[in-house]
Amino acid sequence: MRLPIIRGGVAANFFRRSQPERFRTPSPLILLGFSGLTLSFSGFRSVPSTTQSTPYQWIDSSLQMSRLSPPASCASTSAGDDRGTQLEQHTPNFLPGTDRTAPFSRVLLGAGCFWGVEKLFRKEFGSQLRATTVGYAGGAKDHPTYKEVCTGNTGHYEVVEIQFFEDKVTLSDLLRFFWRIHDPTTLNRQGNDVGQQYGSAIFVYSAEHRQTAEELRDEMQKQWAGQITTRILGGKLSDSCFKFWKAEDYHQVYLERNPGGYCNHRVRF
Repeated sequence: MRLPIIRGGVAANFFRRSQPERFRTPSPLILLGFSGLTLSFSGFRSVPSTTQSTPYQWIDSSLQMSRLSPPASCASTSAGDDRGTQLEQHTPNFLPGTDRTAPFSRVLLGAGCFWGVEKLFRKEFGSQLRATTVGYAGGAKDHPTYKEVCTGNTGHYEVVEIQFFEDKVTLSDLLRFFWRIHDPTTLNRQGNDVGQQYGSAIFVYSAEHRQTAEELRDEMQKQWAGQITTRILGGKLSDSCFKFWKAEDYHQVYLERNPGGYCNHRVRF
């Protein structure tokens, strides 16, 4: 059942906050993030009670594996940290049969609701990926919960951490697919989902990956009539440090466990 359209950010925020533990569970749409002035709801996404998210701790490649740096500290400025040198502090969602000991790279992608993004990447790339994890990045608050992020006030994006094998798939391949499965021209909005948490964003861990992302953004602009609003963060010393927090367990590979769940993503071209 579709609910009435709510126009204006204030009304939309009030509606969101008035829902206790239930959030959107729209029918078939496609999520990815950006903001607009018109907000329509086609249902609610029902979630269980909130649990605390888990921080990703990083280890400098020049240190012993037993010596941890502060949780996710300045990951954006560590040139070697995209090459799988981190000591993992959360268990990602490994792809079946993957070699967990092989070197890998990573990127964080925000394209709206992380349920659909994770599903499409796992389906499209399969064994070319090591693992995926849905979570939150870009905000200042530590240990954000889903309920807090849904207020739109924490500064976090819903993101999917993609761990991939560069000898099997390139970052360029991943990013082209990223720009094909969501509308990057709608600022902080994807379909019925409105708020910064649904913004289009790429978090990288090296200058090389940042350059790749910037060049591809210019290339993919030709596919869209509107201006691409995707933010590219990390990969240079002038950027603020960012942290990645693993989302609650019930969000992980959600659409594999709930095939009929809300998905606002599709391959557009």
